[in-house]
Amino acid sequence: MPEIGDHYSPLAASEVRESEKKRICERNRQLMMVTTFMYALIQSMENSGIFDAYIYIVGGEKNTEVGFVASIFGLSSLVLAMPAGWLIDNYSRAKLLSIGSVVLTAALLLYLYGVVTDNLILLYVVFFIYGAQWVIQSSASYSLFADSLPHGQRADAMSTVSILQNVAGGTGPFLGVVLVHILGNEWQLPILHRIIVIVGLVEFPTNWINTLWRDVEHHEHADTNMSIKAGDAGVGETVEVKILTDSEKVARLRAGYGWLVPYVISVNDIVTSVGAGMTIRYFPLFFMNDYGFSPMQLQILIGSYSIVIGISTYLCNRTSKILGRVRACFLFAGIGTTCLYCLSSLYNLPALLVVYFVRGGLQNAVYPLDRSLIMDYVVSKQRGKWNAVESITAASWAGSAALGGWLCDGHDYRYAFSITAHIYTIALLMRIPLFFLVRENTGDPESAQSRRLLEDNKQSQSDRCYHMHCCELCSLHILLLSFPRAI
Repeated sequence: MPEIGDHYSPLAASEVRESEKKRICERNRQLMMVTTFMYALIQSMENSGIFDAYIYIVGGEKNTEVGFVASIFGLSSLVLAMPAGWLIDNYSRAKLLSIGSVVLTAALLLYLYGVVTDNLILLYVVFFIYGAQWVIQSSASYSLFADSLPHGQRADAMSTVSILQNVAGGTGPFLGVVLVHILGNEWQLPILHRIIVIVGLVEFPTNWINTLWRDVEHHEHADTNMSIKAGDAGVGETVEVKILTDSEKVARLRAGYGWLVPYVISVNDIVTSVGAGMTIRYFPLFFMNDYGFSPMQLQILIGSYSIVIGISTYLCNRTSKILGRVRACFLFAGIGTTCLYCLSSLYNLPALLVVYFVRGGLQNAVYPLDRSLIMDYVVSKQRGKWNAVESITAASWAGSAALGGWLCDGHDYRYAFSITAHIYTIALLMRIPLFFLVRENTGDPESAQSRRLLEDNKQSQSDRCYHMHCCELCSLHILLLSFPRAI
């Protein structure tokens, strides 16, 4: 005769599975925070003018060499972007990240050897490998992170990642100040060698953190109805909650011409990145060559720049809650573009620095919201593909760096700034269709109350778009950003 407890075993098993899933999701979220901070810290120390100055010196003081290295990275990312998206959508994302840890470790060893021996050819090979692995790693980690976030926490969690990344990016250069103070505040190869090697050694344990990721089971066909008490909303009245499937959510958003939203934003981002690659890579060299910045001064400049981006990202997110994401992005990008025009003609250093910080902060602040708009219109099973498409953006950024180096060597840095400003203007105008394509309810108090009720209900933690109604339904959209890159 079966024991009484056997009758409850299916329910108990379900509770165990749900508990395990929550544990995995929580660990994935923590891993995202840790790896985001560490990689941003490492990359900011390498990219705060130290590595670019190293390539500039080894390459015979040519900006084109700096651009060529960046273009190799971008080319490999571009070639593998779509295959990477297919892999991520069809295979275990956690296993891809584990394999990537081995690849990154091998590439890091080659990288350090190439730097110590000043072997540019080997560094070209290493950056091709880095570009290929980066597109897989970034797409897989952000796809897993998205699936691990419950509704109601998504916007805040994603904004936290973006801010954390930029704060770490600001911390790295200040740590670089310490290294420069200890090793030497001069643009000499032996000093640059030691700094790059020390930073590279920190990357070894960070790479192996990626082996701790676990896949998250994602249900796209659940459909549930439940009732909760609307305490402040209607004197104890009941609010009906309908949990829509992921496909139903996207179908509603894509009604009419809504399906164009991901394409409009992605093309806009690619155009913006083409312009950015021609300029941003050369800001450190611009201050080093035109204004005689020392390594320590450059570290402080880049560190402050990243902190400004973090603050601006927060302000843009807050502004979007008032104006809506489309209007907030248009406003911030428009001011940033205007500042870049000013940079191409300003010579007074204090004024130049103010405009430099304002431009960088506002222009970069829109990227997380752009990603959130894309993911609002994409089903979960296609996230790998669209994250890979976003990798093309970064590839475009890196690919155009070679052209920027040619412009800087053939003319000057300010000439490249003006060309980029023209391209940014085109990208800004490309945002106009989004005013008509994107549906946003920024000032609807009923929708806001419904959102709070949903976020307080623990049963609503799933990757869905929720629709609530007191006599009528109010649509709620999810937010998702990904790896921001400086533009």
